[in-house]
Parts: sequence; structure tokens; C-alpha cells
Amino acid sequence: CIPIYRDRELIKKYTAGQRKLNQYVTSRRISLNELYDEWGVKTRRTALRDVGLYVLKMAQVLGMNLNPILDLEIDDYQKNHPLTNKPCLTYWKERSTGEKMIHLDLFQADLQWLSISQKQFVETVFNEVIQLTSESRKYAPDEISNRLFITYYKKCITITESTMSIFYSELVDKYHLEDDDGNPMVLTTTRFRPTLVSELVDAGVSIRKIQYLLGHASIYTTMSYLEKLDFDRVIKDKARKAIEEVYSKAVRTNKHNFHQKQQRRYNDNQIIMKTPLGGCKNIFDPPGFIKKSSFYVKGRPCSQYNKCLSCDNVMLTEKHLPELFAMQRDYLATLESSEVVNTPYHVVVLENLSLLDDILNPETSEFEEDTLILAKENSLFIETTILDSWGG
Repeated sequence: CIPIYRDRELIKKYTAGQRKLNQYVTSRRISLNELYDEWGVKTRRTALRDVGLYVLKMAQVLGMNLNPILDLEIDDYQKNHPLTNKPCLTYWKERSTGEKMIHLDLFQADLQWLSISQKQFVETVFNEVIQLTSESRKYAPDEISNRLFITYYKKCITITESTMSIFYSELVDKYHLEDDDGNPMVLTTTRFRPTLVSELVDAGVSIRKIQYLLGHASIYTTMSYLEKLDFDRVIKDKARKAIEEVYSKAVRTNKHNFHQKQQRRYNDNQIIMKTPLGGCKNIFDPPGFIKKSSFYVKGRPCSQYNKCLSCDNVMLTEKHLPELFAMQRDYLATLESSEVVNTPYHVVVLENLSLLDDILNPETSEFEEDTLILAKENSLFIETTILDSWGG
């Protein structure tokens, strides 16, 4: 069945069969839309309740705010990002510098409603919404024809915050949703982001992983976010212990480095050796954790270049930054591979990412922000061997 519409211009183009159908429903006072629904005919009519559910699910599973979800376009989901070859979702982040990317499947959380990977979920949402709105999209103005979430009643429009508020009220009335005091619940998507984080913390997911999921550039932003959330006592205790552990490790490291610097002396004839990740103050005098390694041979130069970032002897210059940004990018990509997540290397990757964050994050880095931005741009043309070494 090809649906008919009662627009003046379209009525003129009715076929003989369409005219008969129009006369039939008019004479019997039948709702054409209800008839189409009963027959299962796809029409341009797209109700808010049908599309709004997908908006709520996106907010629940991804923890995104409402406006970036509503602004999504049909080509914002990429199965294979050109740099990482991994699935990602491009969106416009509020109160930020502009376009952001959520790399999907960064980790597997032990939560029931995250048991299906984010990648599969997002791909399903995009496919179903595009199919649901395919007829509506034919009548959409050019400026909104590419938007993912649209509706059609008398004309094609995008979903806005105000229309979502209407949808919330309909859900509360239909399902008799109430708060703890028995009053009608005030339902908003802003509830989902803290709920997602609460579930992650309660499940024992690390702050570092929560940082990646929320798209925070710095772990300090995530720590501040956790402190502001109104968790219950158990979740607050877990968050506080995790934050205190991170802080105590940082303090111990700083104290350790301070005492070592006080005790070290370097003469002009001490050797400065170049390594793949930077320079070395003294390749013949590595720190204690290297000397305790079974790979270290006394009297020979240190060869454990994979541990340079955590070594006190490392010397970094601006020319090393692009390589470090490329390494950070590829480490993030390895977290999406179950081959790495389920192995001891997963901890190593997280440790290296923590070190790289301290070096490359403008909030903690010794380098100027302009230098870091330029280095990050230059890193796009650098390939590391990290992905190859893990079969990524």
C-alpha cells in the first residue's frame, strides 16, 4: 500500500486507486492514520513518542546530555574512524570547544544494561531511527533533513528540549511515575548521566575508565564531577577511597622524586643518551625498579626503553611530543580490543595512559598549551607499533 496524504498539491496527483481509498475513509469517517497503523503501512507521520524513546535510551546508555543527542545527524556514527579504525560517535559538546568524539566499546562494564556493546547499541539506534523517519525525511526542509531525530505531524520538525518535556509528562502520566514522596516524578535526561556514573562507581569501575566514557579531557574533571554527585553512602565511600588512593600515590611519587633529586649529582662528563621516547640523563644509572629487574645487567647501559616514561632520568623536549600524542591515541585504541582488556597488558596500558596524561594534559604539563595543540596536530601523521604489537 502506498500511503496517501491530503495536501492540496498531492491530492491533484492521486491515482484512481488512491482516490477510491480517500473516498472510502472519508465516507466512513475512518482515521486514515489509525488505518495505516492497523495495516502496518509506513507513512511520513512520525510521532514524538516513537522517536523520543530512542533519545532517552541514548542518554541512558552513553551518559550524554540532551542537546548533543538532539543535534545528532544521520552520518554522525562512524563504523570505522579514519585514524583508529574503530567505531565512534561524533557530537557537539555543550560548554566546550566544539566537536567531540565518543569512541565506543572502550571497556566492558559489569552492568546488565551495558552487557550489549555500545557500538551495537548506537548502530541499532541509528539504523532504526533512520528507517522509522525515512518517509518523514522526504518532506523535511533542507536545513533539518540530515538531523537524526525528527518528527512529522502537520509538518516535519526537529525534536527540541521543550517537546521532550511534553514527552516526559506523557510518560509520567501513562506509567504513574512518582518520586519518594508520592508526587509525580520530574523526569529529565539529566538524571541519566549521574545514574550511569553511580552504577559504574558502584560496580567498581575505575575512575580512569569513567573518565574515558564521559569524554573528560582530564581525570581531575572526572574526580571533581564525582565529588559533586549526590551518591548514597556506599557509593560515596567507594569514590572517596578511589580518589584518596590516586592522591596518595601521587604524593608518594612526588616525595620519592623529591628525595631522589636531592641525592643525585650530575657531572659534565655524565652520559646523555637518546632513546625512542626521549633523552636519558644517565643510561648507566637507571632507578632502583629497573636495577631490580631480571633484564638489568650491572655495568651495561639500560635497554628497557618501554619504561622510560616512568623513569626519573627521562628528558623530554618539544620534538618528542607528537610521538607521545600518537602513542596516547593508539593506547586508547587498544582499550577497545578484548584481546588486550582481558590480559595483564590492560593494567600496563592504563598506567602508561596515566603517565601520558600528566605529560600531555595542559593542566599538568610543563609545556605551553599552544605547543601541545601543535604537537597533537602533527601526531596525526605518525604511526606507532602499539596496535601491531597487540594484534590491533
